[in-house]
Amino acid sequence: MSLIRQLESLREELEQQADYGRAIRRELPVDQQQSAENLIHYLTLRSRDLRPLQEQLARLGLSSLGRAEPHVMATINALLHNLYRLNGERSAGPDEADVEGAFDAGALLLERNTIRLLGDHPHNRRTQIMVTMPAEAATDYMMVYRLLNSGMNCMRINCAHDGPLTWSGIIKHLRDAERASGKSCRILMDLGGPKLRTGPMELLPAVEKIRPVRDSNGHVLRRARIWLTAEEASGNEVCAADACLVVDHEWLTDCKVGDRVLLRDARDSNRRWRIREVTPEGCWADAGKTTYVVNGTVLRLRGYHRETKVRALPRFQSEIRVRTDDVLLILNSEEPGKPALHDDNGELLSPGRVSLPIPEIYRDVRRGETVCFDDGRIAGIIEKKNPA
Repeated sequence: MSLIRQLESLREELEQQADYGRAIRRELPVDQQQSAENLIHYLTLRSRDLRPLQEQLARLGLSSLGRAEPHVMATINALLHNLYRLNGERSAGPDEADVEGAFDAGALLLERNTIRLLGDHPHNRRTQIMVTMPAEAATDYMMVYRLLNSGMNCMRINCAHDGPLTWSGIIKHLRDAERASGKSCRILMDLGGPKLRTGPMELLPAVEKIRPVRDSNGHVLRRARIWLTAEEASGNEVCAADACLVVDHEWLTDCKVGDRVLLRDARDSNRRWRIREVTPEGCWADAGKTTYVVNGTVLRLRGYHRETKVRALPRFQSEIRVRTDDVLLILNSEEPGKPALHDDNGELLSPGRVSLPIPEIYRDVRRGETVCFDDGRIAGIIEKKNPA
């Protein structure tokens, strides 16, 4: 029977993974070793796509893998026991009494560990409520007090964020709230694990592309709106502008509605803008042609000798756009990463590269292993490892 073979193979894989972790489990307290073994079983189970197996079991009314958390191996053994009976065979695993005992032991163990972690069950409901604290809880006592009165049983502090001063402030507020309310609450300090982060990318030249809105035939539907100001990120105008340029305050005071602004852009093209509105914070100009502006681009009011230069344009990190079958280099280096380089025909001249200056990674990785970025949203296979 195919289902029996699949489940026997799965059970063998669970046992094998548990054997790999036996040395680590022996270092744990005795009362935690059974839970650790079940955790290994569960992680191994969830590393597989169980949907095809679940569908086959469901047709026989046997699907229960989705509720296997407290007793993974017992669940597999119970399924095999029933499948053997359906097939007219004797089970090759534990007998029925042993399977039932394993279920009971797993459930009791989960209940005990849940109480140890989260505290006793509330009197008026079956579930406990854990609340992750924001940094504001360190300065807002009433937030913590209201959460405690609303039923919070366990306060979670994410130690991957903020610091000891914030954490101690949150804890102090909880203890004060406990004394005031007569209620108690557990505290769970969630320690941040290791984070493997790639280094910075190469900075691109600061260029602002200003272009009007055009239809599919290239006709201008709306001229580009340019906010000229002496202050960076000044006011709500930034959100409404196609471009925000920082210039000298003295030059702005000379601008009047209807004035023309003359410039030679970064592509050495002559451009003319028109001042449409003057306010105490800056000026609105518009442009009918695409303009490329860089730091140092000179703006001049037509008919006036006063000039100004664009400044404070930010530089942005470059990006690597990856597609299926692209090659990406990961380097043990502090140098900024670079995007891929292609020739005029689209042929790859140099693959994209990112820095990851953690020597141990390059020592341990093997050809054929998977490497993932952004929590698995991007994944690839290691094809080659060069010596350092």
